[in-house]
Amino acid sequence: MGNSNVATITISGHGKRPSVSSGDLTPAVLLEFAQYCRCYFDEKDIPEEKRVARPVLFCFKDVRISTYVSANQSVLGALPFDTFLKRIRDNFLPHDWADNLRADIYRASQGKDQPWRDYANKVARDNALLTLSDDGPLPESRIMEQLKSNMSDHLRSKLRPITIPKTIRIGSEEVDIPLLQWTEFIARYDDDLRFELKRAREIADDVHRNAKRQNTGSTSSAPQRPPRPPCRLWF
Repeated sequence: MGNSNVATITISGHGKRPSVSSGDLTPAVLLEFAQYCRCYFDEKDIPEEKRVARPVLFCFKDVRISTYVSANQSVLGALPFDTFLKRIRDNFLPHDWADNLRADIYRASQGKDQPWRDYANKVARDNALLTLSDDGPLPESRIMEQLKSNMSDHLRSKLRPITIPKTIRIGSEEVDIPLLQWTEFIARYDDDLRFELKRAREIADDVHRNAKRQNTGSTSSAPQRPPRPPCRLWF
């Protein structure tokens, strides 16, 4: 689907119902819609067991979705909110959206000049969208394995002598390190590496400029050969 026709979300304030514009629905937009709706339910102190779709049925402005909602209003309005969300997902997201996201996660790799945080955050965001799928997101341990397998060669070399922690202590309990802390641990070394590479490039550029300047100076100070006298022709 083209980015020029993707739906967007607006909201008038905290705890207000969101409004989803006309345009193609994406997993990111649907997840954002779900989050805003839950904020609305929280603000209204609606208990979990009473959170039905009726208050948020007409948040969608796209004619395809609003027509579907209008035609099925009595049924959809009584559905639990999460069930309503699945109906919207199944009817208006591409049928292979979850498979495509998983494929994106599995083939993602850190570009040569791409910061680790950008690479890791993109994969984590894609995985978060899978919370909308029936199978749910990939486990954090699987995401860590995927990120580590496809990090840049420079960063891999930098981390070779480093022991990346697998657990952290929270109070008196030792737990598996969460993805965010694991990512930030590696990011510190990536920051150092990127600074080192930047400094090395700056030094190399300085050396190149100085050498070029010296060559130019040597050429301009070299003695000039006097012009040869014109040849005379004798008859």
